[in-house]
Amino acid sequence: MHAAYDVRTPWESHAGNHIKRTLDRLRKRKLVKFKEKGDKVIIELTDLGKKEIIRFDINKMEIARSKKWDGRWWMVIFDIPEKYKKRRNIFQRKLKELGFYFIQKSVCLHPFSCKKETDFLREFYGIKKWVNLLRVDYFEEEYKAKLKFNLK
Repeated sequence: MHAAYDVRTPWESHAGNHIKRTLDRLRKRKLVKFKEKGDKVIIELTDLGKKEIIRFDINKMEIARSKKWDGRWWMVIFDIPEKYKKRRNIFQRKLKELGFYFIQKSVCLHPFSCKKETDFLREFYGIKKWVNLLRVDYFEEEYKAKLKFNLK
């Protein structure tokens, strides 16, 4: 899998800048590599990148349930600007599909490790700077979430 773009062409649009930043982050994580071919740059998935794609098929993504809960929650909070409303709604819907418990419109939690999945979604939807992941050990009305996840 690869794509090509002309390195001499400036990334003028907002979408182009977003793509360039995303590609740079993927390169730093060793998920893609750049190869020059004439006046073009070829972007290739590395073996590690191919493994990540297979692991994170967005339509089949699930959060693994641990045998024993450690008593702490993974909390996702987000404040995505109105101009990115479509991305925000899709992200929120995906969190619901993954089984997150929403305590507010933009605050949800899960009892099991979801860092990799959350990081992937933040990157995939280009909303990383507006989404935070926290670990918390208590919140009011925790019993409701425990009921949802069938926890003691």
